[in-house]
Amino acid sequence: MKQRRFKKFDVGNDHGNPRIGRVLVTGSTGFIGSNFLRLSKLNLLNETVLWDKSTMGSILQRENRVQQLRQIRPEVVIHLAWSTTRHQKYEENDANGIWALATIEFALECRKEDIRFITLGSAVEDIPLAAEGNSRYAQAKNMIRNEFESLSLLKDVSYIKPNYIFSIPDERPRLVRDFLNVRNKAENAIKNPERIVRFIHIDDVVSGLMLTIEQDIRGVIELGGGVETSVSSFVNVVCRNLGIENAFPMAILNIESLAPNEQLSNLGWHSSATDDFFLV
Repeated sequence: MKQRRFKKFDVGNDHGNPRIGRVLVTGSTGFIGSNFLRLSKLNLLNETVLWDKSTMGSILQRENRVQQLRQIRPEVVIHLAWSTTRHQKYEENDANGIWALATIEFALECRKEDIRFITLGSAVEDIPLAAEGNSRYAQAKNMIRNEFESLSLLKDVSYIKPNYIFSIPDERPRLVRDFLNVRNKAENAIKNPERIVRFIHIDDVVSGLMLTIEQDIRGVIELGGGVETSVSSFVNVVCRNLGIENAFPMAILNIESLAPNEQLSNLGWHSSATDDFFLV
């Protein structure tokens, strides 16, 4: 892969824009949400309020959402909450549809209150013919984007759609967890090792999210800038980062760097964490 060296985008840098006002974040304990809080350090934000189910109630209930919007009066809502992904079969959980409807309603409620709404899509939206693309999770994410487009919400919301997000410490995606649990049986633990997937590091997703907030970018934002490679090659890169032998010694390392999102790239963003992870 070609070595690329850009000026690293540091979330929270002063790009001439005023600091963002009060922000309401949902899903702050999840994979993306916890990394968002870790990396942003909240230095771009004047005040951040985290949705707390124990005191605010379920975010799936309209009355709770409306009450908190009117009470907190955020300038921006970053909606990262979703049905738990800890269960192995979460893709087929019926709750996915419920969360999709709640997300659409939340966006409409924010528009009514003149509050910016930001949420994330998924890479599974783009594989309609595969089993993964026909899962309830994929259908739910597609429902959100379709509704945003049909309701003309795209001028009012930011819908960030990343590649497959990975992180070794968080054991994401699932194939990383499966591999770490069964290193000596990787060929059995990893399904479809020759499947081609686009991967992007969680740090780059967060920096793209922060820049979207700071620069008030609206619409569907395809978060390019990852790499395209086979699952077996990806697992071998994981091995290299862990300092262990390749799980797939016969695999041919084939890694192609993807062009970064042009809109974000023009503002200084690039996929530094992804590049550093795959750099050979």
